[in-house]
Amino acid sequence: MNKTDSAGRLFAGLSDVREEYLNELDDMAPKRHSRRLPLLLAAVLLLTLLCGTVAAAVRGEGITEFFGEAWLRLTGEAMGAAQEALIRGLSQEIGRSRTVDGVTVTVDSAAVGDDSFQILLRVTGVLPRARADYRFDGFSCWPAESAASMSACGCSFQGGDGAGALLFLVRYTSVAARFTPEGDPVPVELTLRDLTRRGPFGDREKVEAAGEWSFRFDLDLREAFQILSLGDVEAEWETFPERQPFRFTARDVTVTSTGIRFCHDSSRELPDPDQFVAILSDGAEIPCDENLGNPDGEDFLCTAHFRIPVNLNDLAALRIGNTEVRIP
Repeated sequence: MNKTDSAGRLFAGLSDVREEYLNELDDMAPKRHSRRLPLLLAAVLLLTLLCGTVAAAVRGEGITEFFGEAWLRLTGEAMGAAQEALIRGLSQEIGRSRTVDGVTVTVDSAAVGDDSFQILLRVTGVLPRARADYRFDGFSCWPAESAASMSACGCSFQGGDGAGALLFLVRYTSVAARFTPEGDPVPVELTLRDLTRRGPFGDREKVEAAGEWSFRFDLDLREAFQILSLGDVEAEWETFPERQPFRFTARDVTVTSTGIRFCHDSSRELPDPDQFVAILSDGAEIPCDENLGNPDGEDFLCTAHFRIPVNLNDLAALRIGNTEVRIP
């Protein structure tokens, strides 16, 4: 049995454990500010009794492997060698850890684009609950020297890693390019506060660990990547829920491996991110899952980012709304 199969069996077992049993484990566990090891041992014992022998596996995955699994779920196919090489070229290890209230947060690795970055966080010291949602009650992540342009950041729970750790993805986006291969590394300050858990039925949030995890580290764009210029694109789609036609002109469209930048009339609403889709030569589609706009006089400077970075050598077309722009 390989490591992935072992990890899958472990989390399948976790998902089959009834919530009442897990609540009983909480009652038996030492209260916060105590060691969590007895609770973990109790959980392993319970899973062994309910599901048979449990085999756990440690997978030392970074953000490249994280995107590889996301690619497989999204397209149904494993990433090709060129696609994986692209993401590895954008990625860098960080490996900074802090432990607060018995919970360790590790800033594992990052993928850096010219106007954005994504950071993989790994959290240990918490017993993963089936179908529970975790979040940090307080969060900020900004370059130490903020640019004048509009930017945004977020942190989302991504599930477990198959070895008992929780995974979170931090995303930072700016409407202006910040990172260049020739530029100096950019210091980034990341602060997380109070890890909380909410059950699958809208249960009251529970604080799993109280305190603050603070980090400062450098990020840089280590390799240059392609930039495609598509000029102006006329697009149309139906609004929801009105189902009315919406016409839109994206001007000065440029495409990079991480997303799209363009200008449009600030009197019109910013299109939803899923209206922008990269279509690859094998027919796979990689949609955008975030966008950001910044007023600039009569225009809006906009950026939309692909869910997973894309090798532009495999890009066959870009779809904006109902309009497909073929890539020469």
